[in-house]
Amino acid sequence: MAAEPFAGLFHGCRSPHLRARRAECHLRARCHADYYFGVSPTGALASGLAPFDPDGGLESLGANVLATHSLSGGRKGWSVFGIASFSRLQGDFARSPIVRDAGSADQVFGSVGVGYTF
Repeated sequence: MAAEPFAGLFHGCRSPHLRARRAECHLRARCHADYYFGVSPTGALASGLAPFDPDGGLESLGANVLATHSLSGGRKGWSVFGIASFSRLQGDFARSPIVRDAGSADQVFGSVGVGYTF
């Protein structure tokens, strides 16, 4: 089971510029938590991390922004875009030795690019 409730706000849908902001949270089942964040006894011996058996629940809280600019002045044609995102892992997801000892509860993502709409 996975659930990803979010709330977003879009600006400029009819202009050559689009800006969007979104807040989100991710809820995950125990099987997801165990597969991605758990450390089995065998895995602990191989990795040096402590064994860990996580529960499911609230995985992360975060926000992201998106901005685009049309190079052709309309909705069709070439555009440039940028995306920035930040989320923070919560609960057992943040307490996992994979995150605590070998990673970070703070998750950051950024991207820029060029697109074409037809």
